Amino acid sequence: MPALLPVGSNLRNRYRIHSPLAQTNYCNLYVVQDGHLTNKFWVIKELSVFGFSPGDRSKLSQLFQAEAYQASGLEHACLPKLIDFFAQGQCLYLVREFVPGSDLASLLESKRILPEPEIINIGIQLCDLLTYLQSKNFLTSLYSDLKLSNIVMRNDGRISMLDVGFTNVNNSLRGAVAPSYIPPEQFTGAFSNENKKLVYLVGAVLYHLLTNINPCGSTFNLPPMENTRPGLCTLTKAAVEKALRNDPRDRFATLHDLRNSLVRAYQQAARMSSNGVSFNTNNIPSADGPPSWLWVVGMILACLIGGAMVVLYQMFLS
Repeated sequence: MPALLPVGSNLRNRYRIHSPLAQTNYCNLYVVQDGHLTNKFWVIKELSVFGFSPGDRSKLSQLFQAEAYQASGLEHACLPKLIDFFAQGQCLYLVREFVPGSDLASLLESKRILPEPEIINIGIQLCDLLTYLQSKNFLTSLYSDLKLSNIVMRNDGRISMLDVGFTNVNNSLRGAVAPSYIPPEQFTGAFSNENKKLVYLVGAVLYHLLTNINPCGSTFNLPPMENTRPGLCTLTKAAVEKALRNDPRDRFATLHDLRNSLVRAYQQAARMSSNGVSFNTNNIPSADGPPSWLWVVGMILACLIGGAMVVLYQMFLS
């Protein structure tokens, strides 16, 4: 990668470098201030194509543009909005929404123990996001993109997944990266489908966050969660264990089914939280099935309608 751009320099006569954010072997990240929109700050990702032949640079630029156009059409609360993209000099640039918070890998490395309801909430949001990406036929590259370092826990408890949709460009620049979570059927050749694999991925993320153990380290013989995280709610353990079953046929059939189980686990964990922290369940939709008060209203209406029919019938006879 080239050296970091100096603070105060401009890109495209619009984006002023406010501060460097991170630097890796294949990209630089900056916080930038938008010169066209007052008080707007974005994140710019700088990808170098230095060292590629002119022909390869042209192909990479076309691939970058195609993936950027596709990613720009995604609209979801768990995806930072892509603002702009362009090429300048021997670099490719992505401009996206700034996401305040810490990625989940850093949180685990800091030894911070996330409360059980917060972890379940992450799983619920992941189910929603993966269901959305599935509806957009955008899952091809997700198996390598889904890793804790790509998921940011925002200050308000929501999550954001970074770099969705740019796997081909990233792999061309840094080489293919092994997925963080691999379903057992990838080793055994057992029949599976996309839904079963996605269920396993969400379960793997939750297991990793709850135990600080990557399930891929011992795919077929996972240590019980109680060994490292005693006191988990029964519904939490049941949901995660079912999502991680070695035989795909024993897992939840769909992300929707897993989500419903996680919602019930969230509600139980929030009630039983022993650290005195209150969790707001208003933003978590209920599991399938109408609430109890709706049944009461329905019974009352049924009685009223039934009574009215009896009266009308008696009037007709008279």
